[in-house]
Amino acid sequence: MEIKFKSIVLLSVWTIIIIVHTLFLYLTYQLTFVQSLADALVFNSIFALISFGLWFMTAFYDVSQRKNFDLLLNHAAACLITISAWISISVYALKVIFVGETGYVDFLVQSIPIRGIVGFLLYVGFVWAFYMVRMLSVRNWQIEQHEKLSQQLRDAQLKALTSQINPHFLFNSLNSIHALIMIDADKAGDMILKLSELMRYSFSKQQQMVSFNEEIQQVKRYLDIEKIRFSERLNVELTVEEDAKKAIVPSMILQPLVENAVKYGIYGVETEVLISLSAEFKENILNVKLVNNFDESVPVKHGTGMGLKNVNERLATLYFRNDLLRVEKKQNYFEVNLKIPQL
Repeated sequence: MEIKFKSIVLLSVWTIIIIVHTLFLYLTYQLTFVQSLADALVFNSIFALISFGLWFMTAFYDVSQRKNFDLLLNHAAACLITISAWISISVYALKVIFVGETGYVDFLVQSIPIRGIVGFLLYVGFVWAFYMVRMLSVRNWQIEQHEKLSQQLRDAQLKALTSQINPHFLFNSLNSIHALIMIDADKAGDMILKLSELMRYSFSKQQQMVSFNEEIQQVKRYLDIEKIRFSERLNVELTVEEDAKKAIVPSMILQPLVENAVKYGIYGVETEVLISLSAEFKENILNVKLVNNFDESVPVKHGTGMGLKNVNERLATLYFRNDLLRVEKKQNYFEVNLKIPQL
């Protein structure tokens, strides 16, 4: 497709040059229309053929490895040879076509110096254009390679960040099971089954991006596990708009935030905790709000912060923005606001 487009452009340029050439001779030198058209066709067709040689010369001539003087000398020689061959072949062909028409032949011979100047300008113009095309092609190739390498690097970073989520969650879940075994073995068995379902989903999902509805279902599985441990002390409220469910989000992006809410809301306290998760789709952005209350009288247990840091880094890597996750501690509750742009 690209080659076809370039061919059409090149043909259009030469057609315009031939038309201008014909009209110039016909109106300025009062040649016949046939003479003017033949002159334009022969001279421009032959230069067009020669220009293919100029293209190959510029395509395979490594300018970066040449000194300026050598480059100038080589092009001066090539220009002289090109103009000489162009004029000689064209004049000979037109003399054969218009043999016996002394008026045109005399004009042809007298116009050789002017044609030499025109040939020089054509040579400079075409060589410059060829070098520009080559430079742009190399630049575009470099940009493509840079983008490809950048994408590969981002993919590697995302895989590394995602791989940290499963062990982190598994560690927390096993701690919960360990604590539950001492209290209620039956509930611990139920929790192990639910954990296996959760981990099966986590390990089977290889895509970087999934629907928000899938993320919600994963969060529900996680909260089911925590409810077995904390029973009526853990209350959950989900309010998700239908449009929001269709949004595309990074896989496992929501679970670390919910884990964080459970950890700082209910761990180490005896009171009930409400975790409220709402999501709406507005102006091509998925807005997620996660709120959990906490007991101010209980000292906050500081963790590694890996979950939130992981989410922030993944968002920055994917969307090139650092303002998509905001965490606020208010009077008696934490509020997390997450924005996911739709690409």
